[in-house]
Amino acid sequence: MDGIRRRVAALAMALSLVFLIPAAAPAGAAAVPPGGGPGDGPWFTISGYVLGADGGSLAGGYVSVCSVGRGGCVGSSIAANGRFATVVSSRDSYTVAVTPPWGSRYAAGWYADWAMEAFTTKANQASEVMVNGQDRHLVTMRVPRVIVTTTGAITGRVVGTNGAALAGGSVTACGLTSWCRSATVGWDGGYVIGGLTPDQYRVSIQPPPNMPAPSGWYSVWAPGYFTTNAGSATLVWVGSVTVALPTIVVPVPIVAPGSISGSVIGSDGGSLAGATVMTCPSPVGTCTARQVAWDGTYLLPGLAPGSYVVSIAPPPGTPYLSGFYSSFSAGFFNPVLANASLVPVAYANVPLPRIVVPRILTVGGPAAVPATPTGPSVGTTAARPLALTSWIRRAGTTQVRSMVAVTAGTRVELVARTETYYAGRTVEVWCRSGAGAWARIASRTVAGDGSVVYRFAARDDAAYRLRMPATTTAREAVGLVRRVLVR
Repeated sequence: MDGIRRRVAALAMALSLVFLIPAAAPAGAAAVPPGGGPGDGPWFTISGYVLGADGGSLAGGYVSVCSVGRGGCVGSSIAANGRFATVVSSRDSYTVAVTPPWGSRYAAGWYADWAMEAFTTKANQASEVMVNGQDRHLVTMRVPRVIVTTTGAITGRVVGTNGAALAGGSVTACGLTSWCRSATVGWDGGYVIGGLTPDQYRVSIQPPPNMPAPSGWYSVWAPGYFTTNAGSATLVWVGSVTVALPTIVVPVPIVAPGSISGSVIGSDGGSLAGATVMTCPSPVGTCTARQVAWDGTYLLPGLAPGSYVVSIAPPPGTPYLSGFYSSFSAGFFNPVLANASLVPVAYANVPLPRIVVPRILTVGGPAAVPATPTGPSVGTTAARPLALTSWIRRAGTTQVRSMVAVTAGTRVELVARTETYYAGRTVEVWCRSGAGAWARIASRTVAGDGSVVYRFAARDDAAYRLRMPATTTAREAVGLVRRVLVR
């Protein structure tokens, strides 16, 4: 039996040598097309390389070789090095078409030996490759990328299982062939990711800092459209329009709510114990109010995640302004609601800086005069206080002024007291004789304790005033002239 098997094997080997069985097709080549009909000759190979014009790879793309005279197409895949090799079964003219890999952003087109890159995107400009008795190796084709001129967007909302918006979190869209783009979640949970080129995107969600919530992805079949498994993420196709996703609900564990704490003090160092500090969520919601303790501190507990406005109402009967916490205003205080700062709260205590509340300014009438003035200047009689007129003129911003009228020869000492946080600011001294125009005659710098002193001898009957110029950064509310000494 073994002898018979050896003889059969030897016969098979002999037959293979007699009939010249063809060798295997080269790597990357399609299966050899079946012959058929008169005129079919030996197999010929059309080969070459397909590369990106920017040096990128088209591996996984496809090259189709189509007969011009007989019809029909054969093809082969593009290898990792860009090579392709397709076997044809007859002498004929062929066109060579390139289909880039899906999502690669490279253009589809045809081989064109006349073009600079040996490639064209127009079928009527394709070159015919003649196969007449030998293999053909083509010039390397360099395929340009498609220039995308339209963009789309992804929009939606992200909230927690407790219904609160994930304000301060981020949503990121990453395309299969496009760069990632992100957007911050707003106070209402909304987000808009714009500037997206046509592509399929995975949408990921990152909770705000310090929030004990998981990161994950958008998924159409997961509860709340949210999954922590990247493999379950849903691809979102974006063209040239805005794609609105359903509300994504992120599982947020039940934890202790957040809080806001800090302290308040009067601009003159006075206590605001008993004042009311209140915080209200923006834009709507239930407000929380607490009184300021004896040491000026306060704590606003039990705040759900969100953005809050903090307001301060001084104790009844005290000469301080009501207003709001403002991170960009002097003393972190501003009397205008439009200038209030939103305080983000997310499952933790938010300590605010000390808020300095200005005193209420007396508008019209004489300014307060100390019972006992300071010592007189050398060589003069005892200084005597003089009533003065003060007012606040509101224009684009507030200007605080004080004025006093004296007679010629009078030696005057003007002492203005502003708030200490205006130390270093310039105060101007202005003069007007009769009904003439006001003229600036001097300037002084506010001292570290908030005081401004200007001494002079009046040369004629005139009116004098101190003026602190307005600023464009915040509305000013400084102290008026508190004392005028006539020598």
